[in-house]
Amino acid sequence: MALKHAFRYSDHALVLNNDVEIRGDTYEWLSSQPFKLVSAISVRTKEEMNKEPSSLSLSPDFSCFLIRKELYEKVGPFDESFFPAYVEDCDYHVRLHRAGFQAVCLDLPFLHHGAQTIKHVSPKEARRIERGADRNREMFRQRYGCLPGTEQYAKLFHVEQ
Repeated sequence: MALKHAFRYSDHALVLNNDVEIRGDTYEWLSSQPFKLVSAISVRTKEEMNKEPSSLSLSPDFSCFLIRKELYEKVGPFDESFFPAYVEDCDYHVRLHRAGFQAVCLDLPFLHHGAQTIKHVSPKEARRIERGADRNREMFRQRYGCLPGTEQYAKLFHVEQ
């Protein structure tokens, strides 16, 4: 819903997880790229954030990305049936690829504190989130025949000639 609202006022949106820190020039770098979806890349220490970007890869990091309205209008919103979270980004990556778009990752570093939500909830809530994540992975496997991070997942993005 936030993206739908943002696109009423702009042709792009910068999306960040709640457990990341970005550089002062992150928006400038990402918005200057010609791609419809471009991400920065996660690092674990502040020292790593000083690196200047120099290359692109085809593995977007959905913890910090810029998405353009044109892509969103053609691919649609993230699938909220992946509740409470986990793998909705991989589902979106497959869907945008199948819609003819290419998502890229600029090696622009951002600090990702990693799984801060699950680290700061009660054990009961953590179990609920973990059950949801397991359910979502299974839903993804049923939908696409593989799990994210596997060789079979990578093959979803290869085009046979």
